[in-house]
Amino acid sequence: MVCPPLAESTALNVIALVIGIFFFAFPIVIVYFFVKWFRAAQRGDPDVMQKGLGRLLGRTKFGPLIAAYTRLRQAGIQIPDSALAEHMQAGGDVPRVVNWLVAAKSAGLEVPFDQLCKLDLAGELPDVESSVGLDPAQLAAALHKE
Repeated sequence: MVCPPLAESTALNVIALVIGIFFFAFPIVIVYFFVKWFRAAQRGDPDVMQKGLGRLLGRTKFGPLIAAYTRLRQAGIQIPDSALAEHMQAGGDVPRVVNWLVAAKSAGLEVPFDQLCKLDLAGELPDVESSVGLDPAQLAAALHKE
């Protein structure tokens, strides 16, 4: 009885393990992206796969970004998704900034996205929930408080 050398059997085991991991992980990644695409396509943003794959490769959580971008589109606010990703990578709270943009638009205010990002990163952006009942002048005063 001749046994194969140890190096050959170990190499075959490693190759089999790599192939097995690939065939196990690949369907999980495909299902993950399909679910994200399906949800975004239902909300009216079918090109989420291109954005999502780029954000994932850029080490950015793309679920909150896609939700924020979709909310902005539904509110009729045009902010590039790259600006949202940059703010998130800088440590900003993108859903909070989006809530402020939507609240300011519903109050009839034009608030620059960059100003909200600066206030958010400085920790001076108040909660939207505490400012929702305010009239537009009070809302503008809350935003311009620096």
